[in-house]
Amino acid sequence: MLPSAAIVELWTTHARKQFEMLSEQTKELAALGQKMAGESAEPITRSINPAFKKAS
Repeated sequence: MLPSAAIVELWTTHARKQFEMLSEQTKELAALGQKMAGESAEPITRSINPAFKKAS
């Protein structure tokens, strides 16, 4: 059986790796969300811009 200090060290290492992976995935998901929002807003922006140009 492993000594309790070794168990704590293993658990801490595992938890740190899991947190780092979660953090990286959160950054990737946020970047993807921003990209999708920009891409979906582009057609709306293109259709609205001419209307504003005519009004001004």
